[in-house]
Parts: sequence; C-alpha cells; structure tokens
Amino acid sequence: MTAISTGSRALRRNTNRDSLTEGADLRTWTGHGIEVAWLIAAVVAPVVVLSETAFISKTELPKVATVRLAAGVIFLLMLLDAGMTIWQKSVTVPSSREQLKAQVARLVSSPRTRLVTSVLGLLLATALASAFALMPDLSTWGVNPGGESNSLYTTASYTVLFFAVATRLKTPSQLWRLLSAIVLAGTICALIGIAQHFGHAPLGIRSTSGSARVSGTAGNPIFFATILIVTLLITVGMSLSIRELTRKTLTWLTVSGLVIAIHFAALMVTLSRGPWIGAAVGLLAVSTLAPLMFGQSRSFRTGFLVISAFLVALAFLGFASTPDGVTGPGIERTSVNDIQGRATTLAGVFDPVSNPRLTRWDGAVDLALNRPEPPSGAQPGYLVRSLFGYGPDSFADVFTLVAPQRLSGTRTTAAHNVPLNQLVETGVIGLLAWMALWTSLVHLLLRDLWMHRQDGNARQVATLAIGASLMAWFVAGLTGIPQTGDTVLVWLLIGVAAAIPNVFATSDGNVPAPVTTTQTPSPALQTSAIVAIGLIALAAIWISWTENVQRVSADSTAASAVRSDTGNPDVDGRLSDIDGAISLSPDQPRYHTIRSEIYERVALELASQNPFAAMQESVDSAERALALNPLDRDLNFRAAYVNWELAKMGDPDSALRTYHLYQELALMSPQHQSVGPRLTAIGEALGLTP
Repeated sequence: MTAISTGSRALRRNTNRDSLTEGADLRTWTGHGIEVAWLIAAVVAPVVVLSETAFISKTELPKVATVRLAAGVIFLLMLLDAGMTIWQKSVTVPSSREQLKAQVARLVSSPRTRLVTSVLGLLLATALASAFALMPDLSTWGVNPGGESNSLYTTASYTVLFFAVATRLKTPSQLWRLLSAIVLAGTICALIGIAQHFGHAPLGIRSTSGSARVSGTAGNPIFFATILIVTLLITVGMSLSIRELTRKTLTWLTVSGLVIAIHFAALMVTLSRGPWIGAAVGLLAVSTLAPLMFGQSRSFRTGFLVISAFLVALAFLGFASTPDGVTGPGIERTSVNDIQGRATTLAGVFDPVSNPRLTRWDGAVDLALNRPEPPSGAQPGYLVRSLFGYGPDSFADVFTLVAPQRLSGTRTTAAHNVPLNQLVETGVIGLLAWMALWTSLVHLLLRDLWMHRQDGNARQVATLAIGASLMAWFVAGLTGIPQTGDTVLVWLLIGVAAAIPNVFATSDGNVPAPVTTTQTPSPALQTSAIVAIGLIALAAIWISWTENVQRVSADSTAASAVRSDTGNPDVDGRLSDIDGAISLSPDQPRYHTIRSEIYERVALELASQNPFAAMQESVDSAERALALNPLDRDLNFRAAYVNWELAKMGDPDSALRTYHLYQELALMSPQHQSVGPRLTAIGEALGLTP
C-alpha cells in the first residue's frame, strides 16, 4: 500500500511538472506572438495603403485597421497568458507585508512607474471625456467609423501596444528588432515617396498632391513627412552604436548613410516646413548630447555621416530635377530652388495670411475658454465642458461654431496643434493627463541619459535615438495633425522607453530582486477568473472583427457602388452594393449619404415611374445619416437639400423640415456665407420669419 501511495504521489508530481512545462512552452509562444504583432504594427501601419478606388480613405482606413487588429491580437494573447497562469495555480505575490510595502515604495519612486501611470491616466481622461462628450458613441468609436480618429477605442489600442512593449520587451535583441522594423518602415515609405517624385506609383500608391510635393503613403505631404522624421532620427541615433571602424562596421555605416540619405531626399520633396523644424530640433539634440555621452570620435563620425547623407540627397535631387521651363504630366518635380525657397520661409508656418494655422489656433482657444454649445448633443454645462471637453473626435463639428468666414466652408478636422486639440476635445483633465505623460517621459529619458552618461553603450544609443525621435515628433505636432502612421510608431517608442530599464537591468546590479512566493487561488476564484477572461476575450474578438475587418470590407463594397458607370448607371446594382456596405457598417453616415444620392438621381435625372417615392427614399437615407451625427454640418446641408427637393414635389412637411435644418445650420455655422441667405429665402417662401 505504501508503495502504491508513493507511486501515486510521484505520478502526480510528474503530471504537474509536465503541465507546468507545457504552460511554459505556451507562454513562450504567446510571447513570440505578441512580438510579431507589434512588429507588424510597426512595419505595416505606416506603409499600408488601399487601392485608388477606396471610398472612406485609401490611407487611414487600412492603417487604423492594422493598428487596432494588432492591438486586439496582443490583448487576446495577454489574456491567454493570464489564463494559463491562473489555470496552473501559480499566482505570484510578495512573501510578506513588509516586502509588499517595500515593493510598492520602490515602484512609486520609479520614473518608469510614473510613465506607466501617466499612460493609464491619459486613457482614463479619454474615457471620462467620452462619457461626458457631445455624442458619447462617436467619441467612443470615432466620428468617422473605421477611419482616422482620436476616439477612445483608438487610444485604448495605442495603450495596449504601449503596455505590450513596456512589459514584454526584455532583451536587447528584441529592442533592436523593433527599432530596425521602425527604420525599415520609414525606408520603404521614403522609397515610395522618391518614386512618386519621379512620376511613378509603386504598388499602385499615387501621390495625392502631385510629383512636386509628394504625399507618400500618408495621403498628405505633412503627414508623410511626420512619419519620415520619426524613423530618420532613429536611424541617426542607431549609427552611434559603431565604436570602432572595421570592415564590417564600415559596411554598416555605409548602409546607415544610404538609409539616412533616402530619408532626407524623401523629406525634402514633401516641402513640409513643420516636420522640417521637428527634424532639425531632433538632430540638434543628437549633436548636442552625443559628444557628452559617446566622445568626440563617435559623435564626429555620426555628424559627418549625417551631413554627407544630406548633401548626397540634395545633389541627387539637384541632378534629377526637371530643368527650368520644362513641364508636362509626370515630370513636374521639386527643384533645389524649391527646397531652398521653402526653407527660407519657415516663418510662413505662423503667417496668418498665407497659412490659416493661427486662425485655427484662435478658434481653438475660443472653444477652450468660452465653451459654446452646439444645438445638438449633450449640454452638461460650462464647468463639465471645461473639465472634460467636447469629447474625442469632436473638433471638426464644434469648430464651425467659431470659424471665421474664410474657414466657414472648410471642414477643419483638428487644431493643427496637439495640446490645443487635446484641450478642446478632452478638457483641462485631458490636457493635464497629456502633459503628465510627456513630463514623465522626458524625466525618464533624461534621468537615464544622465545616470549612464559615461557608459556609451547600447542602452545610451537606444535612449538618445528614442528621445530625439520623440522630440522631433512633438515639435512637428505643435503645427500639425498626428495621424495613425506616425502615432503608432510614437506609442511603440514610448513603450520602448519604459522597457529600457528592464532590457538593460543586468547593468543595474544595485536593484535587488523582489522576494516572492507562489500562492494557489481557491477553485471558485480560479473558475471565476477563467470565465471572466473568456468573456473579455470574446468581446475583444467581436469588437476587432466588427470595427476593423467589417469596416474594410464595407469600404470595398461601397467603392463598388461609387465606381458604377454614371452614363448608364446600374441603379439596382449600386443599391445592392451600398446596402451591403450599410449592413456591414451601419453607423457609417457616408454610406447612407451615397444611398441618398442614388435615389436622388433616380428621382431627378432618370426616367423614374415614381419620382416622389424615389426622392422620399433619398430623404429617408439622408435623415438616417444625419441621425448618426447631427453635429456634422455637411450632413445637415445634405438633409436640407433633399428635403427641399421633396418639398418642391409637393410635400409641405419637407419644406418645414428644410427651414428647421437651416435654423440649426445658422446656429452651427453662423459665419457660413450661404446659410443666412438661404434661411431668409426659405422663410420668405414659407411665410416665416427667421
């Protein structure tokens, strides 16, 4: 009997050991999966572009979907890892109350912990701003579902990427793989931009602003240049890792110089002054700090490399530019004189006459101080609005309240200044959280540089490269609008900044390892935790599918409806396509607008047997689009137009509805030059006084 009992215990020990081994193997694979996901986000998001026929956005739609899907995969893998930990009954806790207090005190005093806390604070501030927003649903999921946004969902996706890198990046090899992936993404983007400069469309990616000022993979020269400055500074910083010149390191320096030259050439042909200023500030930071950290020899070598790459890029563009007086399709290119002229007018970034940035800044300040309320949406009062803002993704819909006449007909999507935009959309709380994030980040980076200033090792190379890159992006953001392609790189780099102390922890021998013990949770707690993790995982899968995969599929279907032959349109086919898009993405207002336009054309242009019924369908679709975002001025104009067309067919209710819509527009956009006259004319036609 004793032998049998002993054998049973041994069998159980072996079974538990095998289970733990399998769990460890699974955790290893989940770790690899998380790293692959963030590498995909780093490489694919800045580069990916849909075909020219994309409807919502050929640039932002795939980038947003890539980031959110990568974050969703990472979140699921982290949940799986947590589930395995609980299932194997291996919850690790401090071994005593005193040690718990010591660990808490150590964490609170850590700059890394303050950075992590500030990221959580920014996410919480965004959630509060969404809860008190004009339109909470729009601020949560985005005013342009599936497209570019500052929504809570997008911010949460960036936060997941940050935490994945901050907690799972633990080795120097992981660090260099991620930084190399970021440089690779920038190099691919730069090569595409240079090809566009010569009139080509690599991978079908055309410049939206012509070959004289390329837009690369971002759809806008400024947005494209912002991606390039982030990856340029990482490349420059990594070139400082060469300690001595050998045949191998000389080859590495040559490749680095070529990559830097490619970046410079692409950056020049964007003619984007804001990112140029950001790049100059980042390069100035490297040139100032590098001699103090790496010595004169390595700093001089990198400086010579950067200057040589800049001159090579300039010479290349000068040699390849179109001669004066030669014009024609596909050959209008940026000349060295264009670059020089743009560089000598950097002050034009702040010129209120030639550049409306200052006008937008004035409007943003007006919104932040006075907090006017639009006619639709929640009205919580001045105090709540000041604390929590109008809600993420709301700037375009509230700026019309204060827009001057020169901008009243333009949809201004952002303040062209990140802190101002943050203040308007998320209020004082959101701005403070944003400032806390950047303050803690700067403190962490400067502290690390100072403490290890004499080391000149890989840790300092990575810290300086990341700091210079983030500084360049920050400066560019003071006059620009961050987009998905550059913002995802910034969040990954912030995660790297938080991970660096752990990556190089072996060099900090003075940090003792915490004393912990393993506790076994109760079966009830274990089961509850597993069920909760499973439910959260299912919700994450559903959100990732509906908010990303279905959005891209819906855009493709809607594009088919738009591409139909306008000379002899297949109305039934177009309606089938757009109804399919609406079924996949029912909260996208622009799809309902397309449906309205199809029925309007049937009623007014085609030989319809019942034009009144067709126009009624057009009105219904326009009203459904407006119901999704009653703050959107363009949707109000659309609804007013089709209602008036229906009124001309004899529907008095539509005439009154048109009048009320223009009353709303007069409150939304008081400076718009066409609203007042139209309201007066319609009122006179109906015998009403505005």
